[in-house]
Amino acid sequence: MPFENRGTAEERAALVRDIRESRVPEHLRDGLVRYFADGILPGGFLQAVLCNVLEEAMARHFNPAQAAATISTIHGFLLEHAPADAWGSRAKVLAWTTTPDRLEIASKADALAGHQAMCERVAAAIRDQ
Repeated sequence: MPFENRGTAEERAALVRDIRESRVPEHLRDGLVRYFADGILPGGFLQAVLCNVLEEAMARHFNPAQAAATISTIHGFLLEHAPADAWGSRAKVLAWTTTPDRLEIASKADALAGHQAMCERVAAAIRDQ
């Protein structure tokens, strides 16, 4: 059942049921409930999944051997139950959340700038040797 506003206790209970029935791992369920019901960003792994930055999600998962299966399960829940404007890109996550200052996933421009700055520091260190 798709949802848009799960502010009531009944709506929150339906969200919890949808997440559970989608077989999302138990330790990730509360983060998804708070995100979709209250707009509060979850931890970095779920942020990466919600932003659709799957390489980062894989890197942030605590168990690399289970990362792909966990991401696939979460994606199944998202495709089946989550509003399209709440996930799929960094911009959509920023628009949905009430806690944008907690977003850990860098924009592509920020990530590129960080990478370039790191390369410049390495090059300077090599020159200074």
